[in-house]
Amino acid sequence: RRYNVHVELHEPRVRYRETIMGADESLGVFLDMLEKMGRLDNALVVVSADHGESFENGLLGHAGPLLHDALVHVPLVIKLPGQKVGRVVDTPVSQADIAPTVLDAVGAPALPQADGRSLLPALQGHELPDRPVFSMAIERQSRFRPLKRGHYAMVDGRYKLVLHLPEAQYDLYDLQADPHEGTNLASAQPEMTSRLRGILQAHLEAAESTRQRWFAR
Repeated sequence: RRYNVHVELHEPRVRYRETIMGADESLGVFLDMLEKMGRLDNALVVVSADHGESFENGLLGHAGPLLHDALVHVPLVIKLPGQKVGRVVDTPVSQADIAPTVLDAVGAPALPQADGRSLLPALQGHELPDRPVFSMAIERQSRFRPLKRGHYAMVDGRYKLVLHLPEAQYDLYDLQADPHEGTNLASAQPEMTSRLRGILQAHLEAAESTRQRWFAR
């Protein structure tokens, strides 16, 4: 029998996959080179990304105010020196944790004002306590003035809160029940929204205090 099959391709998705395949191939070449040089086993390798790419929620691209997981949920792969067994850490972590982790892994002093934490215990098989993870999309603004613009997100367990600062608007999503973040629960769950709002606001106030200390004229 003969069948006519029509496949409709979404060009931006295809191009994005091509880019990922190219990056993956280049990483493979680099790791192969380390192995041939006899340096891979003792190497500390960290692979991550600056952002994802959105094809949903009315946004096509990698920038914007929505801060959906398609943009902010990026890979983080760490290979420790001498590591032979792979592990998957399900606890959400932050790119702010990368520098403390690298310093801890090589036995260097910790950064005195780091926002992140070392993930080395989790990479060695120990439990990693939950803590909120933050992301942001900050519009260009002067470091010499208080934060008045930008969009800020916090993930705490299964819930994600997004603050659109110019409008003082909060969005709440249940990432477990609604992984594509299609339903804003801010009005339906006011207690959860208020609790997460307090945590996020406290961190923004701490950031503003630091900005004043460093840059106030």
